[in-house]
Parts: sequence; structure tokens; C-alpha cells
Amino acid sequence: MQKLSSVDFSFACLKNVIFSRANLCHSKFQEVDAEKTIFHDATMSDCDFTRANLRGAVLAGADLQSANLHCCCLCDADLRSAHLKWAKLTDVNLEGANLEKPNLERADLTVC
Repeated sequence: MQKLSSVDFSFACLKNVIFSRANLCHSKFQEVDAEKTIFHDATMSDCDFTRANLRGAVLAGADLQSANLHCCCLCDADLRSAHLKWAKLTDVNLEGANLEKPNLERADLTVC
């Protein structure tokens, strides 16, 4: 498992990067372009994805507990069985996203 916790990736271009099973806890992804990036089974609790482009990203099985996904683009993203407990998903675009069996317990899905 890659250990990349607490790394600041903000404003980076991370298109098509493979972060499968990586430990990315507490990392910052503010305004990143992570289109079609693979985060399959990655640990990303408490990460900040504010205004990130995650269009077509694979987040299946990812742990996004308490993550901040405010104003993210998750269009066509794969969120199957993602752990989004306590996640902030305000003003998120989920058009075409696969939301099969995610854990959305206590997640904030408000639209401002």
C-alpha cells in the first residue's frame, strides 16, 4: 500500500493516475484535475477535494469518510460501495455517477 498521507496535491493535474489501495488520508486535492483517475479501495478519510474535477474517476470501495467534496464534479464517477460517512458533498455534480450501495450515513448532500 502506497503511503501518501498528508500530501498537498492542490491544483495538480492528476489525470489517469492510479492511486488504487493508496493511503491518502488527510491529503489535499483542492481544484485538482483528476479526471479518470483510479482511487479503487484507496483510504482517503479527511481529504479535501474542494472544487476538484473527478469526472469519470473510479472511487469504488474507497474510504472517503469525513472527506470534503464541496463543489466537486463527480459526473460518471464510479462510487460503488464507497464509504462516504460524514462526507461533505454540498453542491456536488453526480450526473451519471454509479451510486450502487455507497455508505452515505450522515453525509451532507445539500444544494446551496
